[in-house]
Amino acid sequence: YQFKKNKYNKNIFPVELERQQYIFKNSYVIPELKKDLFYYKDSLPEYVYNEIESLNPTSIIDLEGTENAAELMNLLSSIEKSIKVKISDINTNKEKTIQSLIEKYDGKENVIKLKEKYHNEQLAERLENIYETNKLLFYNGKYVRNDKPVYVIPEHNFIRSQFYAPFKKISNSIIDTYWINLIIIWFFSLFFYISLSFDLFHKLRSLFSIKKYQRQ
Repeated sequence: YQFKKNKYNKNIFPVELERQQYIFKNSYVIPELKKDLFYYKDSLPEYVYNEIESLNPTSIIDLEGTENAAELMNLLSSIEKSIKVKISDINTNKEKTIQSLIEKYDGKENVIKLKEKYHNEQLAERLENIYETNKLLFYNGKYVRNDKPVYVIPEHNFIRSQFYAPFKKISNSIIDTYWINLIIIWFFSLFFYISLSFDLFHKLRSLFSIKKYQRQ
């Protein structure tokens, strides 16, 4: 919350979040898929097709009738070009966002001061996990992102996500991690308050003791 909602990063984070999705695909997923295509050739495992489908940046992917490694390699090259265009567009939007900040705060120097005041470099290093060398993992039949966790969009639709996820998903709703954590803390605080107020733990323990005695 401190990282993405401070006065500087709250302007940059939404654009950077989108940008990092495409950078990761282009920098790690596509090169790894190319290695897989070269290694497996025409005996491709199912996960290769799944991963290529998940790359879709502009609805250009159609795997129907695309079975051999050479055709898929060409398709990956097309996807790669498309993603590079997308990254270029996002970079332009990011530059516009920074320019709007410069205008809002009356000059580039004031924006630099704003960043120095609110952007915590040590926190950023931790949340972006910059010293991690294994950026892409293979687990349970698919690629798993292990790079810049603060920019990882959760896949699960009910709260579950990696530790530094910027938000959680509940069904189709996206809720900031800060508020989800706050709700959980209040829920358990209320639970323990009620439990202690009505001595529920002691009563539950007594109930199990009675059932155990009856079985004997």
